[in-house]
Amino acid sequence: MISFKTSEDAVPSTLIVLSAIIVVGFLVYCLLYPVPDPSSVSQNAASQISLIKASTEKDQQLANVARSAISARVWTGDQNHIGTSVLGLVTDTTAANGVKLTAFRPQRSIALDGAVELPYSVQLSGPYPGVRSVMQALDSHTSRVVLKSVQVSASEEVTGSVTSTLVISAYMTNDPTIAANVATVEED
Repeated sequence: MISFKTSEDAVPSTLIVLSAIIVVGFLVYCLLYPVPDPSSVSQNAASQISLIKASTEKDQQLANVARSAISARVWTGDQNHIGTSVLGLVTDTTAANGVKLTAFRPQRSIALDGAVELPYSVQLSGPYPGVRSVMQALDSHTSRVVLKSVQVSASEEVTGSVTSTLVISAYMTNDPTIAANVATVEED
């Protein structure tokens, strides 16, 4: 029985009272808390699935945009053919801007994750506005090379003329998902 008269009876009596309160509280909770409607649960799951599908489609579109942006600047093919094409691009750009190409040196290629960086050292001489135009053309978003560094110094021999050393890089890939979007060097 429940008795709090002696200290020996107090602990078991307290446990019985607490158990009774917990059972009554659980019964009240079960009676008052509404049962979830199965149709609302399925609608909630369906809306979550549609949100996940929409998010996945958006991510696919962003990946396609990134892939097309990458493919516009990436080369495929042989490193020697790419070097020849880059030399032709630099030669045409310098000639169009009245700048003299004094040196073009391929550097050691650098293996990257999914691509190979092909750096080149380029030396130019000519009027500063022409050299600046060459740098802008090589670093534009439509160019297939990337301008990595620039050093410009005034020429001691000719007034108004500068000598510039540029480090540019071309990127080559053999990734089939990107290479499918890139015209090969032989087609250029």
